[in-house]
Amino acid sequence: MKYDGHHRRHGRSSSSIRSNDFQYRRRDISQTGSIPVVNDPAEISMDSSIFNDDSSLNSVNEQNKNKRSPILKTYSTSNKNINFTHIEFDPITGNVYVGASNWIFQLESRSLRVEHAVRTGPIRDSPVCPPSDCTGVDLNFVQITNNINKILLVEPYARMLVVCGSVHQGGCTRHRLDDISQHEDLVPLPVAANDENSSTIAFVGPARYFGVQLTPILYVAATDTRLGPYRDMVPSIAGRSLESSRLFTIIDRGFADSARVDISSNIRDYFLVHYVYGFYANDYVYFAQVQRKSYLRTMEELAGTDLTESLRLESGSLVLIGVFTNSRQDHTNKPGGRSAVCVFPIAQIEQSFTENIHLCYNGSVFSRNMDYIAGSVNQCPEPGVGGFFFSYLFFFFFGFPITYCWYL
Repeated sequence: MKYDGHHRRHGRSSSSIRSNDFQYRRRDISQTGSIPVVNDPAEISMDSSIFNDDSSLNSVNEQNKNKRSPILKTYSTSNKNINFTHIEFDPITGNVYVGASNWIFQLESRSLRVEHAVRTGPIRDSPVCPPSDCTGVDLNFVQITNNINKILLVEPYARMLVVCGSVHQGGCTRHRLDDISQHEDLVPLPVAANDENSSTIAFVGPARYFGVQLTPILYVAATDTRLGPYRDMVPSIAGRSLESSRLFTIIDRGFADSARVDISSNIRDYFLVHYVYGFYANDYVYFAQVQRKSYLRTMEELAGTDLTESLRLESGSLVLIGVFTNSRQDHTNKPGGRSAVCVFPIAQIEQSFTENIHLCYNGSVFSRNMDYIAGSVNQCPEPGVGGFFFSYLFFFFFGFPITYCWYL
């Protein structure tokens, strides 16, 4: 999947991890435990045992005296009811930020000491409530609702932490990186998925508009939860402003030219997309997703012993490495028993998309294969007849670049 956002360097998404504690490694951060439930915000204290008991925050140096280990510090809690969902790292300060159900945390990276903790839920909420609050909504529809962290991003340009949860229709706030307890007011706009399990992928990247370099923007892909009357305000994929004057609004440059992609309304209820990852490379934004049927068999090739030679890669070339699995059943996204690791050269992906556009306009193919994209023109123009297409539209053809896979 390719989204024409015109980007210049590689990026990544805020990774989602479902587990209950985590370990800080030299080269990566992983999680394996849970955050404690505190019913009264007054109970939160940096000296409280819920954050700093002997079993939950300690050095593993003693364990490493007799054997070498990549684990430097661990942080865990005894409560197993709440999961961590996201973790972010600020390369400038070294601070670690953790998003969880009803909490966000700021940790000092060397010791994993909790510096600040902010409670984000549970709150009184409902899918029928507007993003601001539930004022005026029938109380029969409102209930105490957990706030599941859906987006946690270090915004490197404004030096803020972007936090979006499942309540307030997936609304977002910005927190100070040096002290997350200091934050701006909620921006009452639906951005993320508004339930616990539906996917949301987000990352910050640069953008261009007709050759003009824009300030970095927030790219968000969210599954349509179909919960409540406000979901039509959340596109499947959107580019959102990070400028304070129009924070989190969808980039809009005029009639029919908006940085958003929607699924057609006639198939939206059953064409559900689960987003896995997002990044940018060169001039484009990419989103990895789970679809109902895979065409992996039509574009695979077993890798040779020399991967670089097989892919004809030059030193420094960008590649996309993905792990794929078949589903247990065609209509589910639950993984089955077979999997494969595949390598996609970014240059070949870009070349294939360009070639497919040319095939559409020279009459070699007749359909853009985009009938499920709202507002798109699925039919290719007749050869010799001018046609206009919006820069954000997708082109899905089966002439994908050669993919090298290892089956597991």
